[in-house]
Amino acid sequence: MSLPPDIETLPAAPQSLLGVFLRFLRRPVYSERLYPSPNRRAILSDILRLYSLMIAVLIPILLMVSAARGQVGASEDPISDFLQKTPLLVLVLAVVVGAPLLEEMMFRLPLRFSAFNISLPLTFLLLAINVGNPGLRFLFAVAVGLLVRYLLHHRVQRAAGHAFYAKYIGWIIYGSALLFGAIHIFNFDAKTYVVAPLIVMPQITAGIFFAFIRLRHGFWWAVFAHGFHNFCAIFPLSLMKFGSAGLQANGFSDLEQVTLTPVDYVLLASLLIFIGGGLFLCLRSVAQMLTEWRLERRAAKLSLKT
Repeated sequence: MSLPPDIETLPAAPQSLLGVFLRFLRRPVYSERLYPSPNRRAILSDILRLYSLMIAVLIPILLMVSAARGQVGASEDPISDFLQKTPLLVLVLAVVVGAPLLEEMMFRLPLRFSAFNISLPLTFLLLAINVGNPGLRFLFAVAVGLLVRYLLHHRVQRAAGHAFYAKYIGWIIYGSALLFGAIHIFNFDAKTYVVAPLIVMPQITAGIFFAFIRLRHGFWWAVFAHGFHNFCAIFPLSLMKFGSAGLQANGFSDLEQVTLTPVDYVLLASLLIFIGGGLFLCLRSVAQMLTEWRLERRAAKLSLKT
């Protein structure tokens, strides 16, 4: 039995990772269940390939951010000072473990409806607002969180909540990404606020990628992806902490002012290998994703013609 003409002409849903991601960007689809994946290795492969794509997208954005900061005469931002002065173990625990867990809980956990997924992040968001007495703020945040949890659990039907998410998931995802970017503006010097939308564009972009991972594979995989991203970001600074006092004081960006030791040269070579090898693997992965996507589109066009 043949299908109706309008169904026969519908394009098949994309199966390539890039095709699925592009469809997600155009029109996010919400589902109560996670995307079924055969095993953890396949999920890890998905995440690493998506991370390669994210890096390829972020590179030109970061170059524009650097140029914009130079134009406004921004000084070293507070987060850089924190990264340089914090002991290595504390830095890794805070940036690679703590920050991803907290930020994913606040911004990506609520992307799937449940009373817990909404009330817990709301509590932490209220706690993060540094206004008034800390004790009263804590009590207020906990009280609001418990009230919201009660109302959502007892007054809102689960099906109605999922239906609301299915209808407005695009607004929820992009709104969450914008809010995620907005909170990072405080990581930078006040002079950069005049170009705030551009300055936080890397965080907004990363937030969209993490949202895709969260909805496709689950919350903890989004935490892993975020932690991996932060690890790659602080790795050069972590290497610097093993160098000489001059290298630690001036960093890799001002080597002319440093008398390098043999250990410094080893660290510099390691950094070049890390950056060069990482970029090569990222570009290779993105090229493979593009090839798969193009072949899929070509096959879809041929199937429509036949």
